[in-house]
Amino acid sequence: MSTDNQSNESGPTSGNRPGPERTIEALMGLELPVSISFGRARIELKNLLGLAAGSVVELDRSPTDLVDVIVKDIVIARGELVAVDGNYAVRVRDVIDAPGIKLGGL
Repeated sequence: MSTDNQSNESGPTSGNRPGPERTIEALMGLELPVSISFGRARIELKNLLGLAAGSVVELDRSPTDLVDVIVKDIVIARGELVAVDGNYAVRVRDVIDAPGIKLGGL
């Protein structure tokens, strides 16, 4: 006598597929490249070609402005520059609500 109830599951956790919690858990170890933007500048080509050691490029932000934390060309947070053990670091002040991205609540 056979039972057909065992093979009729069609949910997301049936078979060998992991459930959503397991998928998110597996992704938590994924490392992503993060960039920090201090500011931007526009320079005429003649001035760009004239850059040399000691040249100063003025950016569009003051030293007290927050810097952007960027992942995949998307600003995900803003923060202030700090020093930790002799290295630059960013203390996050604001997390940005980006469409399709949910941070801090996973």
